[in-house]
Amino acid sequence: MFKSAAAAAGPRTIGVILTGMGDDGTEGAKAIRAAGGIVLAESQETAVVFGMPGSAVRAGLVNEVLPLPALADRLAKLA
Repeated sequence: MFKSAAAAAGPRTIGVILTGMGDDGTEGAKAIRAAGGIVLAESQETAVVFGMPGSAVRAGLVNEVLPLPALADRLAKLA
């Protein structure tokens, strides 16, 4: 989904990686960043499982790491 969004919206793409296992969000985050978009990730303090957001953070693909309650406000400001 992230790859499709990046292809369609380019630098206007905003991806949000929430709690979850695995690293497939990292591949999508690469596509968004390559297109000039922004990637946000849920912080470890609020994520039930930090696997997916942590993978993208460790890969250096995340613009901002925020606790879950702050993500909605940040998205509203970006929009």
